[in-house]
Amino acid sequence: MDRTRLLAAIAAIGGAALLTGVVLAGASQATLPADAGPRGGPPPGAGLMVPGMISQGAFERAARELGLTAEQRQSIKEFFDQGRPGLEQLRRQMRANAELLAKTRPDDPSFTSVVANVSESSGEIASQAVLKGSQLRSQVFGVLSSDQKTKLVALELEQRDSRIKDAAARQHGAAPGAGPQ
Repeated sequence: MDRTRLLAAIAAIGGAALLTGVVLAGASQATLPADAGPRGGPPPGAGLMVPGMISQGAFERAARELGLTAEQRQSIKEFFDQGRPGLEQLRRQMRANAELLAKTRPDDPSFTSVVANVSESSGEIASQAVLKGSQLRSQVFGVLSSDQKTKLVALELEQRDSRIKDAAARQHGAAPGAGPQ
């Protein structure tokens, strides 16, 4: 597998591993970054989606669907409070990489080395995100009942299917949520 495909695979695995965090993370509206996009996450193109950067409403919807107890909510909040600084650092590193690429012109003599360095760095960041995201997901699963685990997996699949349909709709020029034409 060539390096580009490997990095894409790592990024995809990282996204899947972080999905639980994205669904369950929002501890409070105050966790939103100053540059949050309209859905509560980083703006488009900002790099890595970091758990804990979603709205209180998204967390509450997921908590209701799963029927989380107060103790479970508190445990999950603590997991993300502990993991947030490291994941935020990964997001900042990914943003710095994107900015470096954006400001380096292809006719710059150092362009090739900048691209190589950013590529290597991005692979390392993606690997760390997979590990941290998987660790958080494991912690969350540790406090869920077997019924809640089953519901969470179903929610993750619904979200994945929705993202796939939205991506297909965008490819065909339709509005997200409209599905493929």
